[in-house]
Amino acid sequence: MNGYLLDTSIALHAGMAESLLSAAIRDALRRGPNYLSVIVYWEVTIKSMKGLLDVGEPRSWWEDSLEQLAAKPLVIKPEHITGMHDCPQSIRTLSTAR
Repeated sequence: MNGYLLDTSIALHAGMAESLLSAAIRDALRRGPNYLSVIVYWEVTIKSMKGLLDVGEPRSWWEDSLEQLAAKPLVIKPEHITGMHDCPQSIRTLSTAR
C-alpha cells in the first residue's frame, strides 16, 4: 500500500485547526492517497463519550473527516499489526510529532 496513514491528531487538526499542521504535512495531505484507520474513529468515539473531546456526533465526524481528507477507511485486523512489524517502510505515517 502506498500513501499516508493519518493518525488521530492529524485527522482532528486537519478538520478543526489546519493552521497547526506544518506546510509539509498539508502538502502531503493534498498529494495523498490518504487512509484513516477505524482505530481513529474508535479513539474519537471513546473520548467523545467520556466528554474529553467535542467533535459533535462522532458518526458524522467520521464521515465528514473521510470526505474532507479524501481518505479511504482502513479496517485493521490483527494480521495487519503483525505485518507492520515485518514491513515498517510500507506505510508512511503522518504525525504532528516533531
